[in-house]
Amino acid sequence: MNILLINHYAGSLHLGMEFRPYYLAKKWNEMGHKTTIVGATYSHLRRNQPRKAGWETIDGIEYLWLWTNKYQGNGFSRFLTMILFVVQLTILTFYLAWKTKPHVVIASSTYPLDIFPAWLVARLSGAKLVFEIHDLWPLSPIELGKMSKWHPFILLMQLGEWFAYKTADKVVSILPATFEHVKKFGVQKESFVHIPNGINLDDYNNPLPIPKHLQLLINREKKQGRALIGYAGAIGVANALDILVKSAFELRKENLAFIVVGDGQELANLKSTTKSLKLNNFYLIGRINKLEVHNFLQQMDFLYFGTQDKPIYRFGMSFNKMYDYMMAGKPIIQSINTNSDIVKKAKCGFTSEPDNVPDLVNLIREAMQTPKKTLNAMGKNGRAYVLKNHTYDFIAKKFIEDIS
Repeated sequence: MNILLINHYAGSLHLGMEFRPYYLAKKWNEMGHKTTIVGATYSHLRRNQPRKAGWETIDGIEYLWLWTNKYQGNGFSRFLTMILFVVQLTILTFYLAWKTKPHVVIASSTYPLDIFPAWLVARLSGAKLVFEIHDLWPLSPIELGKMSKWHPFILLMQLGEWFAYKTADKVVSILPATFEHVKKFGVQKESFVHIPNGINLDDYNNPLPIPKHLQLLINREKKQGRALIGYAGAIGVANALDILVKSAFELRKENLAFIVVGDGQELANLKSTTKSLKLNNFYLIGRINKLEVHNFLQQMDFLYFGTQDKPIYRFGMSFNKMYDYMMAGKPIIQSINTNSDIVKKAKCGFTSEPDNVPDLVNLIREAMQTPKKTLNAMGKNGRAYVLKNHTYDFIAKKFIEDIS
């Protein structure tokens, strides 16, 4: 089967996030299918960018990179890159239909505008059309970004969402509880399937050593007898790291330290806050290689995950970092509110209310007082749950079965 997967932000191991298209394509190719990925030359999620527009083969996967401008933040320049990507896709619909001869076309960018050219390619090829939901747009920018539902950008995204649900043969959602939303657009139960994010086992078999400066920091803190609470991932408003910083201030006299690995738009603000609070127990390291992350996580005592208290999370979550945490076999301390709590389901950690510093402080103290035997059991529970339900071998196979 020939599969055409369209994802503006698609990456690879070398390029960085987003990894899901890469891992699915790799597994599908191993299963005997042929997968082509169409992505943009620039994405804020990536560590590295493609060298140029055009065709490139990465680990046996054919990529077509469409040129787009660089941008920062969520202003007009980011909107422009979306338009550039979708316009070029539309121009190339006949070419893509001829070149890739797809049996399945998957529109998988976070924003729903790629559904229009994806539909055209599917119609020209006689292919099945799949719309994959990462985040619920335009609901996410409305509820998280506080944009008006009458904003022209939101209305355009609403048109894309409506068209996707009306034309797609299958709707795939990474989030577990979105059917209540999509059924309002006429999506039938038999046309909807939940396929979560997952992990690639090869990434954990031979992790790279972490940078020397980070290893020296960990060794120093452990030598002082401090418990270590780690975080690895994006540093944005939605990740609620400001709550962790405030909690670190309240716990500054406790024998523990917080180590944050990652990059993002809120990194500068967090650095300013930690400096103003004169914290000596909170370290912002910056981004490290994906293949180094597992080594870092395994050296922590606890792993933190948080979100803002927003109604959008009623549809559930499927964050890649959570599976990385669980694979590390460490107890998780999370600050969230969702109807689909994987930590609770897997019995692998502790949960506090989001945006609630006193509650998180008390939870951290509770975790530190929990017997070592119980903490080890939590870590084992998390790892076992991921291995059973969230490997890309399992997910890739399930994806093909569910859309066929």
